[in-house]
Amino acid sequence: MTVAALLASAAIADEARPQVANPMDAIASCYTLTQVAPPARHAQRAFFLLIDQTTLFDEGLKQTVLNAAIHNLQPASEFTVATFSAYVANHYTEIVLAGHLDVPLTQAERDNTSKTRLHALDQCQAKQVEYARSLMEQSLQRAFGGASADIARSDILATVQDFAAHAIAAADAQDKVLLMASDMLENSSITTFYASGRLRLIDPAQEHARVQAHQLLPALPGVRVYVLGGGLVAPQAGSHAAAASYRDPRSMGALESFWSQYFQQGGAQLIEFGKPQLLRSVD
Repeated sequence: MTVAALLASAAIADEARPQVANPMDAIASCYTLTQVAPPARHAQRAFFLLIDQTTLFDEGLKQTVLNAAIHNLQPASEFTVATFSAYVANHYTEIVLAGHLDVPLTQAERDNTSKTRLHALDQCQAKQVEYARSLMEQSLQRAFGGASADIARSDILATVQDFAAHAIAAADAQDKVLLMASDMLENSSITTFYASGRLRLIDPAQEHARVQAHQLLPALPGVRVYVLGGGLVAPQAGSHAAAASYRDPRSMGALESFWSQYFQQGGAQLIEFGKPQLLRSVD
């Protein structure tokens, strides 16, 4: 069986399964399959996607997340997708997909590789990117499908800290991008950004004092952060739906200010806080 056929059959097999066989390492190396010595260089970019399953996204926002993920699945990249909500049964943080895309050979390395194996490698690496994008689409469908407005808590602060310490810190790439798909409305034992079921006007300084008191600042040196879904409100029915779903500019401004300072204190940079949609690409 050719290398391209191997990857194609693997893709078909994964499409037939509800879960990826090994979500922590979902992509086979084409260097292993073609028996070509891999370069010693690490991935150039690491893309991380955290999906809050307490937030209900409409189709347009889901498509934005998918487009951003697909855009960041390029050769010489690594990626991790995780879902979270709160520390309650069946809603813990979970890695749903992770993997590496091969680092391409330099021209000098290509010149030192046999034409037969080089041809097989090129075919395989083209299929590898296609396969990764197909897996990403399937994984996001499952992740969004598991969302629920009935989860009472949302542990965003603790999740980001834990995810930073494990998944992000372990990445080899120097260029790291984190996309948070979440309403960013903390509702935990630490603090809550709600009052009477609505976004309250928080005091960013007071909230930061709580974060520091509970030692919840994440270690995110050099990470560029994008937020999609900030302040997003699930559709509601009834005569008070419009009032309940309204987010006033002062409250939204305070929310964005808090998260901007939070990421900055963790060593990261908040590039855009989508309210709820992003207005630029995730690069």
